[in-house]
Amino acid sequence: MDGWKKFETLSSSFPDGSPQNHPDAAELDAQTFADWIKAHLRTRFGRWYFESMSRAVGFLGPAESTEVSLLHVAWGQHVAPQSEHPEAELLHGGAGQIPELISREFTASLRTNAIVTTISHGQDGVEVRWSTPSGTTNEARARVAILAMPPSAADAITFVPPLPTARVALGRQMRMGRCAKVLISYQTPFWRAHGLAGLGIGNRSWVELCADSSDPRTDVGILVAFVVGDRYTRWSALASDARREAILDDIEAYFGLEARTPVSYDEADWSREEFIGGAFSAYMPPGAWTSCGRALVEPVGCVHWAGTEAAMRWPGFFDGAVRAGEAAADHVRAFLSDH
Repeated sequence: MDGWKKFETLSSSFPDGSPQNHPDAAELDAQTFADWIKAHLRTRFGRWYFESMSRAVGFLGPAESTEVSLLHVAWGQHVAPQSEHPEAELLHGGAGQIPELISREFTASLRTNAIVTTISHGQDGVEVRWSTPSGTTNEARARVAILAMPPSAADAITFVPPLPTARVALGRQMRMGRCAKVLISYQTPFWRAHGLAGLGIGNRSWVELCADSSDPRTDVGILVAFVVGDRYTRWSALASDARREAILDDIEAYFGLEARTPVSYDEADWSREEFIGGAFSAYMPPGAWTSCGRALVEPVGCVHWAGTEAAMRWPGFFDGAVRAGEAAADHVRAFLSDH
């Protein structure tokens, strides 16, 4: 508890706004979270607990504690505290339905299966060029552009003229987390009959965190498990059958022998997705916030930025994505009124 009190004291010392506003930002950004853990935690359990938090929390990528800036972790706890239970609610039908629901409002102008290759920008607006899987190229013009994507994804687009140095550096330094999500379904949520909540947290070989993701409108039991950080790197190199057995070994350790016989087993490996490159979000390594962090939300003429990483409250979460979108819309309205 002493270590947690120290961490809470540090995270509560941040003023509102971006983390560079902290009076000791440079010092905090020069350290990794692992440096702080080594200095302040004495027991093996205490060190593992904080290290696992680095791998589990949305705004942290996830990342290993050796990879992420202490400034990023402490600020993230300040603006997205786990004490407020950000994952307490689920969506009936799953999060995958959200893009389709949104798309119904943009049927006339929505483009799918389109890869943006170049954005030309200047005083007269933007020209966006994209290609399709068949090789067809197209372009569109607008007064402004909002890019709602991780900085690393935006870095894959060619900008004419090139973006400022700080924004280019941000795209190359702000890394996506290494993470796979595994959904395991059963005929019923059998763990409830044993008085278990379906939440598993422990220093296992592969799954440090799993949770009950069952829809209360059905009788199907669903456990969601995450493989993250260095564990993900080792696990993703295994053959398909070996990956499955590795996950079920840990799920059995949490919930007993019944966990070994699921009805279905599905992996979502975000790091292998070409236009995503990882999950849950992007994180800042040491030095990134203080050297190029302000470029995260600073418009470049008529090019504006959104995406959950750009949020100053709940970055890395759905809530942060909405907030960043609303902030970008406000910036665009102000920009258009001045131009």
